[in-house]
Amino acid sequence: MIRGSDLLRDLHARGLPTRGVRYTDIVSICDGLVVPAEANSIPGTTVHRLQDSNPLDCTPHHELPKSPLARHLVTSAASAPDV
Repeated sequence: MIRGSDLLRDLHARGLPTRGVRYTDIVSICDGLVVPAEANSIPGTTVHRLQDSNPLDCTPHHELPKSPLARHLVTSAASAPDV
């Protein structure tokens, strides 16, 4: 989660790990740990910000798994047809 960390630099340098897999990041501008929210997303990943769906949602990082909106975005991404 630390911007510029060795792990993230390595992930960004290698790109997406598995060809043909759709990767999705669910982020919040109120994250509090990852700032800016999209900073650690690997290029090629689809990024969904909670606030794009609900501008009033201010879910912090540690609450994302409990967020009904985040869960909805995850299940929507998982069930989206391949393009």
